[in-house]
Amino acid sequence: KKKRNGAIIGAAVMILLMLITIVIVFWANTQDPIPLGMLLLIAGIPAVIIVGTLVALAGRMKEIEGGEEDEASKY
Repeated sequence: KKKRNGAIIGAAVMILLMLITIVIVFWANTQDPIPLGMLLLIAGIPAVIIVGTLVALAGRMKEIEGGEEDEASKY
C-alpha cells in the first residue's frame, strides 16, 4: 500500500507540474502570440511527458501488484 501511494503521489505531482507548464505557455501566448506550430511544439512536450508518466505509473502498478519487487528482494 505504501509503495502504491508513493507511486501515485509522485505521478500526480509530475502531472500537476506539467499541466501548470501548459497553462503558463498558453497564458504567455495570449500576452505575446507566437506561431501556431511553435505553440503546439512547446505545449506538446509537457503533454508527452504526462502521457509517459501515466504509462510509467501503469507499469509500476503492475510491478507492485505482481510482487516482482518482493521476489527480487529474495536474491
